[in-house]
Amino acid sequence: MHRFLLFLFLFYRLSNAFAEPVDSLLRELEKHPHEDTLRLNTLYNLGFKYCDEDPEKGLLFSKKPLSLH
Repeated sequence: MHRFLLFLFLFYRLSNAFAEPVDSLLRELEKHPHEDTLRLNTLYNLGFKYCDEDPEKGLLFSKKPLSLH
């Protein structure tokens, strides 16, 4: 039962992460300067959002997580 609830929670969080508009992701990136998993996920989501609209920006945001140490 606990695994099922965990799966539902993770599914809900992941589906909402991809539903966020680009503006809210950019604001989250600005207010969180620390190099951690939250910043990494935000950069990944921005790259994913921009991949169809502006591929150059999508590549820019996709390459930034690779430079995080």
